Amino acid sequence: MPRDGDSEARAGAQPPALCHCPKDGAPPRYVKRLAPHRSLGANAQRKVVWFAVAGLALPILPLMLQGAASLVLLFAGLTLAALAIAFARNMRDARLCEIVRLWPDCLSVTRYEPDGTQRHWCAKPQELRLHISPDGPPENYLTLAGNNRRIELGAYLTPEERLALYEELDEALRFAAVSR
Repeated sequence: MPRDGDSEARAGAQPPALCHCPKDGAPPRYVKRLAPHRSLGANAQRKVVWFAVAGLALPILPLMLQGAASLVLLFAGLTLAALAIAFARNMRDARLCEIVRLWPDCLSVTRYEPDGTQRHWCAKPQELRLHISPDGPPENYLTLAGNNRRIELGAYLTPEERLALYEELDEALRFAAVSR
């Protein structure tokens, strides 16, 4: 599965064969990559782990001189291992993204799961219903309906981001309908 650095390649990729979207290589008129917010990148996570190592080592040093540090070292090591495992899981989960592409006669959504699987959905723009539920739950719940199916869009986005996406996608769909 492509990583974050390959997002441009993902965004421009053609839809799967089951979709009726253009296969002639015509670029989409609208492309949006949706991904969860990541507050710590890989470098920042490494720094946090090293600060934790330093923070745990300082109180252990006097105990090492007395020879009573074995139990404390065990729990410090378990703490650091748990922290590293949590960060590794966070990095794996951060590979989740959705690519929304709009052509004059098709809208496609491809969801890339953290395990590498892909889910694809497409529909004709004139058959689409874009809906946002401001009262939730969750707040500003965004869905696309068409082609006898309803999908949730940007479930991992904040309510404000879902509202902005709704406005942006609504405008793109109106533009696509006018520019045929």
